[in-house]
Amino acid sequence: MNRDFILEALTDSCITFTPESFIPFLMSDDVIVSMPSKVVFYSFFKRMVIYTKNNSVGKLYLKIEKVPSEENEFYYNFYDDVHKFARLTIVVTFLNKKIELDVLPF
Repeated sequence: MNRDFILEALTDSCITFTPESFIPFLMSDDVIVSMPSKVVFYSFFKRMVIYTKNNSVGKLYLKIEKVPSEENEFYYNFYDDVHKFARLTIVVTFLNKKIELDVLPF
């Protein structure tokens, strides 16, 4: 599966607060997770998206920031209209042809 499609689906699922729409992309062989399983990852991801929905004001927007110490690692930070800090952060690491995902806790 194309990386751009996966990242677009990830972004869309966060911005629209529909984590379930990301499941087909998460299950792709091109996606790996930092947690023990994709089921565990999805459970945490879903809870974080729901929490973000309940604690955000207005629409979310994405700001991609490079992790300074890592060459292939990026923070996908989702901000709302009023808060200074990201409401949701997903660490995206590019590994050869795969993407590794991790959701940062609060």
